[in-house]
Amino acid sequence: MTVNELTLHINLLKHEPLTSTEHYRKFIRRCQAWPAFVTVDKDYEAKQIRFVRKMELGADSPLNYTGRQWSRGTPEIRAALKLIGCLELRREKLPPLTRATAPRWWKKSRKLFEQIYGKDFENHVNFSPYKEGHKEWDDGDLTRKTYTRKRILDKMRQAFVSIARKN
Repeated sequence: MTVNELTLHINLLKHEPLTSTEHYRKFIRRCQAWPAFVTVDKDYEAKQIRFVRKMELGADSPLNYTGRQWSRGTPEIRAALKLIGCLELRREKLPPLTRATAPRWWKKSRKLFEQIYGKDFENHVNFSPYKEGHKEWDDGDLTRKTYTRKRILDKMRQAFVSIARKN
């Protein structure tokens, strides 16, 4: 494909998905992301925003995109999103992800969690923020390793609840 042909196709894409959208709608409602153009043109930027609203991007996603939304800024959210993606790819037999079913999703992904992050996951670089500086940790009952593992697993369980839809 030549540069001119590629430019032509990009320009066609810029217009077509925004005008003939109904055949995309069912698919788009399950997606959390859809290809868009990075542009300095305010008209196209406004079209993209209208497109996302009209097509209800993510409306049928199992993830919570309404109300107060979770952030990928924590290691447990990033790990939970990765695990959910893996479970969906494996077509695991699970009920739709909601806050009520989130504990079942976490339980199903627990072994996968250790496969991805290792049996000594408390030493994985992604979870290093939980390794240091625990003011509430006490030498009395738990070792630092046990406390860190417990804290990470509690955070993972909560992450599944946080990112799941409310209903």
